[in-house]
Amino acid sequence: MLYKKIAEHIKHDISNQTLQSGDKLPSIRTLSTDFDCSKNTIIKALSELEQEHLIYALPKQGYFVAIAQEQTTERPLVFDFLSAEPNPESFNIKNLLSCSEQIIGNLEYSLLPYGPQLGLEKLRTELVNYLQSNQVFTKKENIVITTGSQQAIDILFNMPFPNKKEKILLEQPTYSGALTSANLSKEKVIGISMNNGELDLNQLEYIFKNNDIKLFYTIPRFHNPMGTSYSSQTKKKVVELAHKYDVFILEDDYLGELDLDSKADPLFAYDTSDKIIYLKSFSKIFLPGLRIGAVCLPDSLRQTFLSYKFARDIATPIFSQEILATFITNGMFYNHVKQLKEYYSKKMTYTLKCCHDLLPNEIKFTTPKTGFYFVIELPDYISATDLKTTLKIKNVLVEDVSNMYLSHESPKEMIRLCIAKIDEKDIYDGITIIATEINELTNQKKSVFKNWEFYI
Repeated sequence: MLYKKIAEHIKHDISNQTLQSGDKLPSIRTLSTDFDCSKNTIIKALSELEQEHLIYALPKQGYFVAIAQEQTTERPLVFDFLSAEPNPESFNIKNLLSCSEQIIGNLEYSLLPYGPQLGLEKLRTELVNYLQSNQVFTKKENIVITTGSQQAIDILFNMPFPNKKEKILLEQPTYSGALTSANLSKEKVIGISMNNGELDLNQLEYIFKNNDIKLFYTIPRFHNPMGTSYSSQTKKKVVELAHKYDVFILEDDYLGELDLDSKADPLFAYDTSDKIIYLKSFSKIFLPGLRIGAVCLPDSLRQTFLSYKFARDIATPIFSQEILATFITNGMFYNHVKQLKEYYSKKMTYTLKCCHDLLPNEIKFTTPKTGFYFVIELPDYISATDLKTTLKIKNVLVEDVSNMYLSHESPKEMIRLCIAKIDEKDIYDGITIIATEINELTNQKKSVFKNWEFYI
């Protein structure tokens, strides 16, 4: 049919970028003359291109190119150990679309109103039941839905606390988003070093006792960047010290659902004095684009927190909350989490096996059983920053953890690897490149040392 040939002709011009994004197409009259056909034929061709979202119409202005198709050039393979976005293969898109369709069918309630300050009641009710499976027992009145967990962190770092203290304590290294919020706050920030994924509890008590600590931010499970988790004994002692020295704890449990140990409870489970603020993110285990977080607050903090939140966004977008609430209500979320546990456990086990088989024997790395992150510790003579740059040239993306330390702390030479986005089939080759580069740098160092000995 003629209209299909005309549509293909225009599509070809868009494909080879003769027509680019934003360009205006010739008028219907002009196209009718150029193709020697009726205006109806042209309209039919344009309508088909609209349905393919290649062009769009503006009233009284004409038709415009929406997105020029990229030329099909072969791109080099990138080994992405950097991105923390969930891999699409770990998510059932059909289930998400099903939930979205249910919500869109009731637009009056899902899109038009502002949301409640605490968050959608339906979602908070679902979370009360859901969090119980993670040994977090709370009431819906104590749950506040935030625009991502980052918003909750930023508010808590900046708001006053009933203990009348002012300093913030951070693990070193720590999640870069928390570090940024702490540095931007008006509070003084102190660091406490982590050794092999554990806190020095004597040092923690000394800091609590001799400093004006209002809040200690910690990631007890699947630490970012280390990937390590605290022992039950450490968790109990941290809660005990918080109570003893009147310090609030912000527990970031962003990946708690992935824990393979059913007896590994969060800090919140040991709290009897309302000192633990439990923070749950849904970016890593669900969808980062929804920007949904939830924080369980003691009664003494709720009203102050809400006033600070109101000043930032009035209320968390209700459509995102509806999607998550519907996903949980339908039972899809529980199945999703079950699949994630198997997916990341298998993926982490394989990745660490590759590290064990390929990295030089003297190179240490953390060994979480699951989760997103782990670190490779480097000898002092290898700069993590330089290694990161060299690997990037070879299309291997990793993170240098030096930006996860306070400026006055001395960072260790480590690179962080994230297994969230990389395809499992590419992990072996990616680790091979990292191992090869570390070996080359080590051999260069040994060569320099031998030459130095010779001249002596």
